[in-house]
Amino acid sequence: MRVSVVWIGLALVIGGCGGGDTADTTAAAPPTAATTVAPTTTAADGPATTVPVATTTAAPTTLATTTTLVKTTTTVAPTGPPELPDTPVIGVFSAPYKWGEENGEATVEELGFDPGVIEMHWYRDGFAERWIVVFVGLDLATTGSLCPTSSFFGDGAQGSSFFGTSATPGANCDAAPAGLIDPAEGGVRVCHNVVSLVTLIPAETPGQLFGGLERYPDGGTFYGVGGSVVADQDVPFIDPATLDC
Repeated sequence: MRVSVVWIGLALVIGGCGGGDTADTTAAAPPTAATTVAPTTTAADGPATTVPVATTTAAPTTLATTTTLVKTTTTVAPTGPPELPDTPVIGVFSAPYKWGEENGEATVEELGFDPGVIEMHWYRDGFAERWIVVFVGLDLATTGSLCPTSSFFGDGAQGSSFFGTSATPGANCDAAPAGLIDPAEGGVRVCHNVVSLVTLIPAETPGQLFGGLERYPDGGTFYGVGGSVVADQDVPFIDPATLDC
């Protein structure tokens, strides 16, 4: 009887062990979002899992800039008389005259100044290629307003040409027989005590240069003093803009 009980117990023990292991498996529910909050997530029933956090670096923004350079020009007005170079073409106003209802030689009283005192210094315009005459020794405060005139006698030419007259400040030169020079083309320039005339005479034509200082009082006679020089081409160039201030 006791032997049967022992075998029955062994059979129960063997039967309980030989039925196989049954694993208690719990399936985790899938996540509903792929949002990573922290770099490390620890499972409740498993080892810690480290999840790298993705980092996005924005590219730097470069703003294109454009720099515009503005060229400015400053014109400084001369503070004194223009400085003129020496010229070899120099004449003297030494021949007084009067024309019109009365012809002959003008007197000092009719002229208002002495002949042979004022010089004509000739230059070439460095831009328009024409002759410029500067009246050295002319003092308008002493002589009063005048009408400078110029003309040209070319080699082989029949008579004078390129006549032109212009007025100093305050002068009335409308009666000039040579006609008035258009201010856009030339004429009188005054800078301090320097008086000049930008003529209509081409600078490259050989011949004789004539200059005159005239006045036209009421009546039919005008008075003047003249002079002439040979148009030598070896003369300095000047800028007429420096003669006007």
